[in-house]
Amino acid sequence: RRSAGGRVGSFYDPRVDVTLDYCQHVAMGCCVNFIDLLDRCGLRKYWGISSSLAFSHASTGITVTKPWRWLPAPFHQLPLLWRIPFLSMAERYMVQRGMFRLMRHVKIADEDISAATWLKVHGQSNQVIENFWDVFSFSALGESTREISVDALKHLFVVGFAGNHPSADIWVPTKPLSEIFGVQLVNHLQRAGVRMIRGCSVRSVHRDENGYRINCNAGELYTCDHVISAVPWHQIQRIICEIPELAY
Repeated sequence: RRSAGGRVGSFYDPRVDVTLDYCQHVAMGCCVNFIDLLDRCGLRKYWGISSSLAFSHASTGITVTKPWRWLPAPFHQLPLLWRIPFLSMAERYMVQRGMFRLMRHVKIADEDISAATWLKVHGQSNQVIENFWDVFSFSALGESTREISVDALKHLFVVGFAGNHPSADIWVPTKPLSEIFGVQLVNHLQRAGVRMIRGCSVRSVHRDENGYRINCNAGELYTCDHVISAVPWHQIQRIICEIPELAY
């Protein structure tokens, strides 16, 4: 593309004269590597931080919950269990049991079951999975519990929401993503000596004894010591001609 950022970007709609993000990208306080990037590149000022969560349900309307700062973690998140009106009392106890079992879950080698399967095994009904667990899974991970691992679900709740007070804070961009990552981040990297090449399609990556050769559509050839690929997984084999055997 001619701009940096990939899917974390925006487009301008001339009909309403507004720049719109492709979708709402937010972060959480537990995303420490991402926040470190913002700090080192001077981008923290473009983000607002909130500890409130709003839930919308057809039967109860919009409900806003906020952690209890006066309680230590993980008990500061009790409002998530006890102030969501569209869950019955029995369902709230069900979620609480599932949460404590999730905290004690230890990953087993070669574990290959989905989070939804694990939740059903541990007493979570289909309705609770849909109305509680999937809500957080879709919002934070972009997939339902049928498509994510138990480890990912545990990381979201145990490290994210229950880890400590700031870990569950929601970081929301206050400027278009194209401005933050397509302009400000690029400017910072270029000032640090990074060369940015945009609007250039990579055809293939070859490895030889001197490093890597990157062939592009327009005939350009770039050489380098290392390559980091961020293309979708199904494009890797088409671009990288010879994948070296990995040593673990």
